[in-house]
Amino acid sequence: MATRDGLQSTTLDEAEKIELQEAASAICYPDPESRHCKHLLSELREASITHYISYGGVEIPGGYRLLGRGWAGNVFLAIWRDTIVAVKALHPRSRRGSMLWEAAAWTVAAWANIAPRIYMATRLFILVQPIYGPQLGDFRPRSCGWARHVLRRLLWKAYRLDKLGIRHSELARPGGQVLIDLASSEPFIIDYDSSTLHQSPGNLTQLVGGLKRLEWVRRCAKIGVENPTLRATLRAYKRSPSLSLFEQILALLSLDSLP
Repeated sequence: MATRDGLQSTTLDEAEKIELQEAASAICYPDPESRHCKHLLSELREASITHYISYGGVEIPGGYRLLGRGWAGNVFLAIWRDTIVAVKALHPRSRRGSMLWEAAAWTVAAWANIAPRIYMATRLFILVQPIYGPQLGDFRPRSCGWARHVLRRLLWKAYRLDKLGIRHSELARPGGQVLIDLASSEPFIIDYDSSTLHQSPGNLTQLVGGLKRLEWVRRCAKIGVENPTLRATLRAYKRSPSLSLFEQILALLSLDSLP
Protein backbone atom coordinates (compact mmCIF):
# COMPACT_ATOMS: atom_id res chain seq x y z
CA MET A 1 0.00 0.00 0.00
CA ALA A 2 1.22 3.47 -0.62
CA THR A 3 0.51 7.14 -0.84
CA ARG A 4 -0.99 9.06 -3.67
CA ASP A 5 1.98 9.96 -5.80
CA GLY A 6 3.28 13.44 -5.12
CA LEU A 7 1.23 14.16 -2.01
CA GLN A 8 3.72 13.19 0.66
CA SER A 9 5.62 16.09 2.19
CA THR A 10 8.88 14.18 2.62
CA THR A 11 10.75 11.33 1.04
CA LEU A 12 10.71 8.00 2.82
CA ASP A 13 14.33 8.47 3.93
CA GLU A 14 13.36 11.80 5.53
CA ALA A 15 10.14 10.56 7.13
CA GLU A 16 9.96 10.75 10.91
CA LYS A 17 10.14 7.41 12.73
CA ILE A 18 8.34 7.46 16.08
CA GLU A 19 8.41 4.80 18.78
CA LEU A 20 5.13 2.92 18.92
CA GLN A 21 3.86 4.18 22.28
CA GLU A 22 4.54 7.80 21.30
CA ALA A 23 2.58 7.42 18.05
CA ALA A 24 -0.82 6.56 19.52
CA SER A 25 -2.33 9.82 18.21
CA ALA A 26 -1.58 8.72 14.65
CA ILE A 27 -2.11 4.97 14.89
CA CYS A 28 -5.39 5.26 16.79
CA TYR A 29 -6.78 8.40 15.19
CA PRO A 30 -9.38 9.75 15.95
CA ASP A 31 -9.51 8.37 19.53
CA PRO A 32 -6.07 7.56 20.97
CA GLU A 33 -7.43 7.46 24.54
CA SER A 34 -9.84 4.60 23.81
CA ARG A 35 -9.63 1.10 25.26
CA HIS A 36 -9.41 -0.13 21.67
CA CYS A 37 -6.18 1.84 21.22
CA LYS A 38 -4.57 0.20 24.24
CA HIS A 39 -5.41 -3.25 22.86
CA LEU A 40 -4.16 -2.33 19.39
CA LEU A 41 -0.83 -0.95 20.61
CA SER A 42 -0.35 -4.03 22.77
CA GLU A 43 -0.94 -6.36 19.82
CA LEU A 44 1.38 -4.33 17.57
CA ARG A 45 4.16 -4.55 20.18
CA GLU A 46 3.63 -8.31 20.55
CA ALA A 47 3.97 -8.62 16.78
CA SER A 48 7.39 -6.89 16.95
CA ILE A 49 6.27 -3.56 15.48
CA THR A 50 8.70 -1.03 16.97
CA HIS A 51 8.07 2.28 15.16
CA TYR A 52 5.39 4.17 13.26
CA ILE A 53 6.62 6.11 10.19
CA SER A 54 4.96 9.45 9.47
CA TYR A 55 4.64 9.21 5.70
CA GLY A 56 1.83 9.37 3.20
CA GLY A 57 -0.74 11.50 1.47
CA VAL A 58 -3.20 11.82 4.36
CA GLU A 59 -2.39 14.43 6.99
CA ILE A 60 -4.13 14.27 10.37
CA PRO A 61 -3.98 16.57 13.42
CA GLY A 62 -0.56 16.82 15.02
CA GLY A 63 1.22 16.85 11.67
CA TYR A 64 1.17 13.07 11.39
CA ARG A 65 0.77 11.36 8.03
CA LEU A 66 -0.96 8.16 7.02
CA LEU A 67 -0.96 6.16 3.81
CA GLY A 68 -4.75 6.05 3.91
CA ARG A 69 -7.80 6.40 6.09
CA GLY A 70 -11.11 4.64 5.50
CA TRP A 71 -14.32 3.83 7.31
CA ALA A 72 -12.79 0.64 8.71
CA GLY A 73 -9.16 1.42 9.42
CA ASN A 74 -6.05 3.57 9.29
CA VAL A 75 -3.18 2.57 6.99
CA PHE A 76 0.38 3.57 7.84
CA LEU A 77 3.99 2.56 7.42
CA ALA A 78 5.79 0.90 10.32
CA ILE A 79 9.00 -0.94 11.16
CA TRP A 80 8.55 -4.67 11.76
CA ARG A 81 11.57 -6.87 12.41
CA ASP A 82 13.80 -4.17 10.89
CA THR A 83 11.66 -4.14 7.74
CA ILE A 84 9.28 -1.44 6.51
CA VAL A 85 5.72 -2.74 6.20
CA ALA A 86 2.29 -1.26 5.60
CA VAL A 87 -0.15 -1.72 8.46
CA LYS A 88 -3.92 -1.61 8.09
CA ALA A 89 -5.40 -1.34 11.57
CA LEU A 90 -8.97 -1.04 12.79
CA HIS A 91 -9.50 2.46 14.11
CA PRO A 92 -11.42 3.02 17.36
CA ARG A 93 -14.68 4.03 15.66
CA SER A 94 -14.74 1.30 13.06
CA ARG A 95 -18.05 -0.49 12.52
CA ARG A 96 -16.12 -3.72 12.02
CA GLY A 97 -15.04 -5.96 14.85
CA SER A 98 -12.27 -7.89 13.12
CA MET A 99 -9.77 -7.78 10.26
CA LEU A 100 -9.66 -11.57 9.89
CA TRP A 101 -12.07 -11.91 6.96
CA GLU A 102 -10.20 -9.25 4.99
CA ALA A 103 -6.94 -10.99 5.86
CA ALA A 104 -8.27 -14.31 4.56
CA ALA A 105 -9.42 -12.81 1.25
CA TRP A 106 -6.19 -10.80 0.95
CA THR A 107 -4.10 -13.96 1.54
CA VAL A 108 -5.81 -15.77 -1.34
CA ALA A 109 -5.40 -12.73 -3.62
CA ALA A 110 -1.73 -12.38 -2.64
CA TRP A 111 -1.12 -16.06 -3.37
CA ALA A 112 -2.34 -15.38 -6.93
CA ASN A 113 -0.17 -12.21 -7.19
CA ILE A 114 -3.32 -10.06 -7.35
CA ALA A 115 -2.65 -8.25 -4.06
CA PRO A 116 0.61 -7.30 -2.32
CA ARG A 117 2.15 -9.97 -0.12
CA ILE A 118 0.60 -10.33 3.34
CA TYR A 119 2.95 -11.04 6.24
CA MET A 120 0.65 -11.60 9.21
CA ALA A 121 -2.77 -10.72 10.59
CA THR A 122 -4.67 -10.50 13.85
CA ARG A 123 -8.20 -9.44 14.72
CA LEU A 124 -7.05 -5.79 14.89
CA PHE A 125 -4.53 -5.39 12.04
CA ILE A 126 -2.85 -6.85 8.99
CA LEU A 127 0.75 -6.35 7.81
CA VAL A 128 1.41 -6.26 4.08
CA GLN A 129 4.14 -5.45 1.57
CA PRO A 130 4.20 -1.68 0.90
CA ILE A 131 3.74 -0.56 -2.71
CA TYR A 132 5.23 2.91 -3.21
CA GLY A 133 3.73 3.79 -6.56
CA PRO A 134 0.59 5.83 -7.19
CA GLN A 135 -3.03 4.85 -6.97
CA LEU A 136 -4.59 4.01 -10.32
CA GLY A 137 -6.49 7.30 -10.33
CA ASP A 138 -3.22 9.24 -10.01
CA PHE A 139 -1.25 7.14 -12.49
CA ARG A 140 0.15 9.17 -15.40
CA PRO A 141 1.59 6.73 -17.95
CA ARG A 142 4.26 8.16 -20.23
CA SER A 143 2.83 6.35 -23.25
CA CYS A 144 -0.23 4.40 -24.34
CA GLY A 145 1.99 1.33 -24.69
CA TRP A 146 2.78 1.50 -20.98
CA ALA A 147 -0.87 2.22 -20.15
CA ARG A 148 -2.07 -0.81 -22.12
CA HIS A 149 0.44 -3.08 -20.42
CA VAL A 150 -0.82 -2.00 -16.99
CA LEU A 151 -4.46 -2.38 -18.08
CA ARG A 152 -3.88 -5.88 -19.46
CA ARG A 153 -2.25 -6.94 -16.19
CA LEU A 154 -5.04 -5.35 -14.14
CA LEU A 155 -7.84 -6.94 -16.15
CA TRP A 156 -6.06 -10.30 -15.91
CA LYS A 157 -6.01 -9.96 -12.13
CA ALA A 158 -9.73 -9.13 -12.08
CA TYR A 159 -10.31 -12.28 -14.16
CA ARG A 160 -8.23 -14.31 -11.67
CA LEU A 161 -10.35 -12.96 -8.80
CA ASP A 162 -13.46 -14.06 -10.69
CA LYS A 163 -12.09 -17.58 -11.12
CA LEU A 164 -11.19 -17.68 -7.41
CA GLY A 165 -14.79 -16.79 -6.50
CA ILE A 166 -13.95 -13.60 -4.60
CA ARG A 167 -16.07 -10.51 -5.25
CA HIS A 168 -14.04 -7.41 -4.39
CA SER A 169 -17.17 -5.18 -4.48
CA GLU A 170 -15.33 -1.86 -4.93
CA LEU A 171 -13.90 -2.09 -8.44
CA ALA A 172 -16.57 0.18 -9.92
CA ARG A 173 -14.37 2.92 -8.40
CA PRO A 174 -10.93 1.49 -9.16
CA GLY A 175 -9.00 4.76 -8.82
CA GLY A 176 -8.36 4.16 -5.12
CA GLN A 177 -8.46 0.34 -5.10
CA VAL A 178 -5.39 -0.31 -7.25
CA LEU A 179 -1.74 0.59 -6.66
CA ILE A 180 0.92 0.62 -9.38
CA ASP A 181 4.44 -0.58 -8.62
CA LEU A 182 6.33 1.72 -10.99
CA ALA A 183 9.51 -0.38 -10.86
CA SER A 184 7.75 -3.41 -12.36
CA SER A 185 4.69 -1.69 -13.94
CA GLU A 186 2.62 -4.18 -11.96
CA PRO A 187 -0.85 -3.21 -10.66
CA PHE A 188 -2.06 -4.61 -7.33
CA ILE A 189 -5.67 -4.74 -6.18
CA ILE A 190 -5.93 -3.80 -2.49
CA ASP A 191 -8.56 -3.35 0.27
CA TYR A 192 -10.62 -6.52 0.65
CA ASP A 193 -12.74 -5.30 3.57
CA SER A 194 -15.94 -5.36 1.45
CA SER A 195 -15.11 -8.60 -0.35
CA THR A 196 -17.37 -11.66 -0.30
CA LEU A 197 -17.42 -15.16 -1.72
CA HIS A 198 -19.73 -15.33 -4.72
CA GLN A 199 -20.60 -17.75 -7.53
CA SER A 200 -20.63 -14.84 -10.03
CA PRO A 201 -18.12 -12.31 -8.67
CA GLY A 202 -18.29 -9.89 -11.62
CA ASN A 203 -14.95 -8.21 -10.87
CA LEU A 204 -13.92 -7.91 -14.51
CA THR A 205 -17.22 -6.44 -15.71
CA GLN A 206 -17.33 -4.03 -12.76
CA LEU A 207 -13.74 -2.97 -13.41
CA VAL A 208 -14.32 -2.33 -17.11
CA GLY A 209 -17.21 -0.03 -16.18
CA GLY A 210 -15.13 1.74 -13.54
CA LEU A 211 -12.14 2.29 -15.82
CA LYS A 212 -14.26 4.55 -18.03
CA ARG A 213 -13.94 7.18 -15.30
CA LEU A 214 -10.20 7.61 -15.97
CA GLU A 215 -9.13 9.95 -18.77
CA TRP A 216 -5.86 8.16 -19.57
CA VAL A 217 -7.74 4.87 -19.92
CA ARG A 218 -10.27 6.37 -22.35
CA ARG A 219 -7.39 7.84 -24.35
CA CYS A 220 -5.42 4.60 -24.64
CA ALA A 221 -8.12 1.91 -24.86
CA LYS A 222 -11.47 1.56 -26.63
CA ILE A 223 -13.30 1.67 -23.35
CA GLY A 224 -15.38 4.84 -23.45
CA VAL A 225 -17.00 4.36 -26.85
CA GLU A 226 -20.37 2.79 -27.58
CA ASN A 227 -19.73 -0.83 -28.56
CA PRO A 228 -22.69 -3.26 -28.68
CA THR A 229 -20.37 -6.21 -29.26
CA LEU A 230 -18.38 -5.37 -26.13
CA ARG A 231 -21.59 -5.04 -24.09
CA ALA A 232 -22.82 -8.41 -25.31
CA THR A 233 -19.47 -10.06 -24.60
CA LEU A 234 -19.34 -8.60 -21.08
CA ARG A 235 -22.87 -9.94 -20.43
CA ALA A 236 -21.84 -13.38 -21.65
CA TYR A 237 -18.70 -13.24 -19.50
CA LYS A 238 -20.70 -12.26 -16.41
CA ARG A 239 -22.97 -15.28 -16.88
CA SER A 240 -20.06 -17.66 -17.40
CA PRO A 241 -16.49 -16.31 -17.03
CA SER A 242 -14.02 -18.04 -19.31
CA LEU A 243 -10.55 -17.44 -20.68
CA SER A 244 -11.82 -17.25 -24.25
CA LEU A 245 -14.35 -14.52 -23.36
CA PHE A 246 -11.66 -12.69 -21.38
CA GLU A 247 -9.43 -12.71 -24.46
CA GLN A 248 -12.31 -11.43 -26.60
CA ILE A 249 -12.84 -8.55 -24.17
CA LEU A 250 -9.15 -7.61 -24.38
CA ALA A 251 -9.37 -7.59 -28.17
CA LEU A 252 -12.51 -5.42 -28.16
CA LEU A 253 -10.72 -2.95 -25.87
CA SER A 254 -7.64 -2.96 -28.16
CA LEU A 255 -5.58 -4.43 -25.33
CA ASP A 256 -4.72 -7.79 -26.88
CA SER A 257 -1.33 -6.67 -28.19
CA LEU A 258 1.22 -3.89 -27.95
CA PRO A 259 0.77 -0.95 -30.39
